[in-house]
Amino acid sequence: MVGQDNFINSYSELVNRQKIHPNDLAQVRQWMACNDKAIDPEEARFIKEHDDDLIGLCPKSRSRFQKFLDHTILLVAPRPVRKLFQRTPRDEMILKTPDQTIWADYDKVEGLSKTAAVVGGLGMLLGPLWILAYVDGMAHRLGIITGFIVLFFFVVFVCTNCTPFNALAAAAAYSAVLMVFIQMIPS
Repeated sequence: MVGQDNFINSYSELVNRQKIHPNDLAQVRQWMACNDKAIDPEEARFIKEHDDDLIGLCPKSRSRFQKFLDHTILLVAPRPVRKLFQRTPRDEMILKTPDQTIWADYDKVEGLSKTAAVVGGLGMLLGPLWILAYVDGMAHRLGIITGFIVLFFFVVFVCTNCTPFNALAAAAAYSAVLMVFIQMIPS
């Protein structure tokens, strides 16, 4: 009975895995086209024909902002900027892949995303402090705080993988901090 329980548990974990990301599938298929003898033909045919049965073994969850950076930096950005976020393939890969293949360095894209989040987060904390110090009138201050709360909600929702509910909870905590700021400033 214990063996069957392990099998059922393993199967349920396998079924709950995310399907392979379309970009990852496209990269695998492009690699297979350049290395046609690397995989048994029967297995290669399965990969080509059965998208719905494929899963990522080690999928990386990327935020909406990282996905946006992937597309803009690697596809649209000027060539010198693209070069910063590309990795150089190993020698054996260069011989087998076409020139148009882009080898993305996702660690650099993730680093840029984290840096932007940190800079934006500091700006979201320090910006209202300085702006509120120079604004008179409670209505103007509340308008500034409202704007920063809405901006914070969208930044958290876009730059992380959180659900809208979690982004709203983070915005509520942020609004509490801003309300403390407004109470510290004399009217």
